[in-house]
Amino acid sequence: MGSGDPWVAGGSMTARAPRPASRAQRPSVARRVTEVLDEFAESRDDLGVTEIARRLRYSKSVVHRILVALVEAGYVAVDPATRRYRLGAKVLLLARAASAHDDLRRRALPHLQSIRERTGETATLSLLRGAVRVYAEQIESRNAVRQTVEVGSEAPLHLGASGKAILAFLPEAARPAGARAAGLDADLERVRRRGYAVSHAERISGAASVAAPIFDHRGAVVGSVSAAGVLARSDARTTARYGAVVAAEARALSRELGWRASPTARRLDSPRRGA
Repeated sequence: MGSGDPWVAGGSMTARAPRPASRAQRPSVARRVTEVLDEFAESRDDLGVTEIARRLRYSKSVVHRILVALVEAGYVAVDPATRRYRLGAKVLLLARAASAHDDLRRRALPHLQSIRERTGETATLSLLRGAVRVYAEQIESRNAVRQTVEVGSEAPLHLGASGKAILAFLPEAARPAGARAAGLDADLERVRRRGYAVSHAERISGAASVAAPIFDHRGAVVGSVSAAGVLARSDARTTARYGAVVAAEARALSRELGWRASPTARRLDSPRRGA
């Protein structure tokens, strides 16, 4: 069912010409920034410019410029008395976001297991990331012919059941331009009405999926879970049965995240659009 890539064997490689040695040996700006941050992660004490420069074998001017930029962005803080540096509040926000992502993935695993056992198809977890979704986890089908996804890969919101399950509950203004131009209003209304999205060969030939949205404690859509299989095993009755399964597991996971259904919702246990 269309939210992932079918299982295939084989692959391809693309050869690239090697870069000149002088450029290959010079780290990029992004690499230098992450190496400076790594020094703080590995140290219990505040660090000075000279100390970081010595450890990384960078010039003090380069390290100072990086630290100034990180201080301005909030990722590093400086003690005005000692002129030594420590990690800033912005890093804590990133850590909380990463922890929440991992917590959601761990909470989702039993529900993915249930979807796989109850449908026989591959169960996937997609999380909303800006204008796209990212595959965060999967539990593969045991069928010889099955659909699988590449965990960590991105996919658009307007193609595939997993994306449309999220898109249907995003506020109009938050939808990516490509999704707004796709003419999906009627399809998204069906998703909101029945509580799950369906796709047949939208992204991948021969694939079929059903997916339902996940909501957090604020009532905001944060991702979706899906049963991802193949068209050969998909008919109207099977699709409806799988839809009921993924919708129930998505609701259960949403409740674990603190979501509570509105008593005035149009549909029993269906979260409010644009919440």
